[in-house]
Amino acid sequence: MRPQLLLTFKRKMNVKKLVLFSLIVVLFCADTLAVYGQTMAEYELKSGFLYRICKYTQWPTPPGPDKPFIISILGKIPGGQEIHIPPANTIAGRKIVTRKIEQPAGIDGSDVLFIASSEANRLEAILDYTAGKPILTVGDTRGFAQRGVMVNYYIQNDRVRFEINYEACKNASLQMHSQLFAIGRVVKTREPL
Repeated sequence: MRPQLLLTFKRKMNVKKLVLFSLIVVLFCADTLAVYGQTMAEYELKSGFLYRICKYTQWPTPPGPDKPFIISILGKIPGGQEIHIPPANTIAGRKIVTRKIEQPAGIDGSDVLFIASSEANRLEAILDYTAGKPILTVGDTRGFAQRGVMVNYYIQNDRVRFEINYEACKNASLQMHSQLFAIGRVVKTREPL
């Protein structure tokens, strides 16, 4: 009797995992699918992905809900576009604040750092500054994930996709939900962090 009860429990758990995975795929693809046949700004999509990735990421010691969730943008985003999360959205009950910074020293206090392609020449210095800090680094430039950025967007078949550097996330003590690894492409750092 017990083995059959255990088997039934395992089947129910597998169904729950499948439902959760399907839900996550739909949430991540919803923006991309909605764009099919329409024109939507690339950074609107990337902002939506960023919000969802943050929802499925756990920081080591999250502060209370009174402290805002800070997303810092370093560098110039092409075409005058911007990373924008609607003010009504929250991460772990925290109000989201997006701010532009010009120097790595402005990173302090950030939960997320979006690194624009204009910062490619000083990427190593930026990553040295964030090393060991629980700051989710995000970029959208070819090769950034292999250089140590945790999440990097890329375009494939006219759709926004993302890659994850698991090593870099682990070194910053950030935990991403396992389903993100099934949706995103996992890459490694070319040189040890």
